[in-house]
Amino acid sequence: MHYSSITILYNPKSTGNSKANAEKLHKALQHKGIESDLRPTDHAGHGEELAYELSKASAHPLVISSSGDGGYNEVVNGAMRAKAEGADPTTGVLPSGNANDHYKQVHEGNVVEQIVEGKRRHIDVLTVVTETTDHTHKRYAHSYVGFGVTPEISKELNKAKLNAANEIIISLKSLLKSQPFAIRENGKKQEYQSIVMSNLAKMSKVLGLAKKASEVDDGLFEVFALPPSKPFMFGVIVKSATIGLRYTQQTDKYVFTTIKKQPVQCDGEIFDIKAKATVTVGIEHRALACVV
Repeated sequence: MHYSSITILYNPKSTGNSKANAEKLHKALQHKGIESDLRPTDHAGHGEELAYELSKASAHPLVISSSGDGGYNEVVNGAMRAKAEGADPTTGVLPSGNANDHYKQVHEGNVVEQIVEGKRRHIDVLTVVTETTDHTHKRYAHSYVGFGVTPEISKELNKAKLNAANEIIISLKSLLKSQPFAIRENGKKQEYQSIVMSNLAKMSKVLGLAKKASEVDDGLFEVFALPPSKPFMFGVIVKSATIGLRYTQQTDKYVFTTIKKQPVQCDGEIFDIKAKATVTVGIEHRALACVV
């Protein structure tokens, strides 16, 4: 694969290494005789806008996000929207955030050498389609989708510098403040404390999922549906941080209807789904071309 353009996006307002990591890759590629462009983002959602525009601008573009999982989520959404319109983008991520889940689980080999040699992988990408009487909305997730306590924990984790001890403490505190949520599945009302659909074996630095079951290119995702019991959830968080959780099912589609407005986390990004919306979480098999 010869890339028609290479663009490295970074957040100049980041408190991490976003700009430094972008410049480091830019210089490493220059040393190999490969030109790339550095582009700063200047507002939330700008990464998605740029990724969409760049993906449509040339035949085989490579768009790299120097960011955490949330910034990369924007790039993936922009690239996948363009791909749905016939573009052929490749994405990449330089780990410059807090958890960097996707990079840690998917990274293989030296990124510079992969670019020089024109190598790229094709992995699965999760989709979340919400439908109401007057609107249909689609979002992509490179790693996981979470409902219930998961978005609440994510908000708190994003505020902290994570390690094994404080991640568990933050998760437990968020759990104590959380409330169960209700949805309709197959016409029946069901209550959960949390539902996570994952394409990775780990969320954040510590919380582990199905370590042996999760594959990023098998056309399936794992579902972790946890009942509305805080004592049970205490045990779940501890188990997740030690030996990892066992999924409740593997599937390529999970459908339900919201009863009330429902927050959802796609990778590091959180948004609300309207009440009485039909939600379909699916997977597009090996649809995301990437260099990680």
